[in-house]
Amino acid sequence: MRKEHSNSILVLIISLIVGLLLAFGYFYRAELHISLPKKSDLTKPLSGTMRCTFISTLQNSHYLRMQLAVPYKDRKHWIEIKKVLPRVKNEFILAVNQDGMEGIIRDRNFEALRSLLLRTFNQNLKRPVDNVYFENFFYD
Repeated sequence: MRKEHSNSILVLIISLIVGLLLAFGYFYRAELHISLPKKSDLTKPLSGTMRCTFISTLQNSHYLRMQLAVPYKDRKHWIEIKKVLPRVKNEFILAVNQDGMEGIIRDRNFEALRSLLLRTFNQNLKRPVDNVYFENFFYD
């Protein structure tokens, strides 16, 4: 009888410690650099298009805003694109601020812009993107 009582107390103490550790990890996950998956990440369809917006000021006087649709092949490809998207945006904005690019944008040479976007995406991805679609384009 005494051993059963001591075993149940031991199980209760261990359960309490595990529960406290889980609660501590949940509430301090930002400081511990623990990220929980978002529900939208887990329910993404197997294939589709990701929409993203690129905004930049060109030559300190003109405003460029593009909305793009980037097709992905599966959930892992979507996660990979989402992960590298800030780097792709940065590299594209640096590329369009180079000499000669303002004329391409002003003339709305979408094939040259699409080529630059594809090259920028595919340099940063393990699995390449086949195409990029313009949904909206504004240049002032």
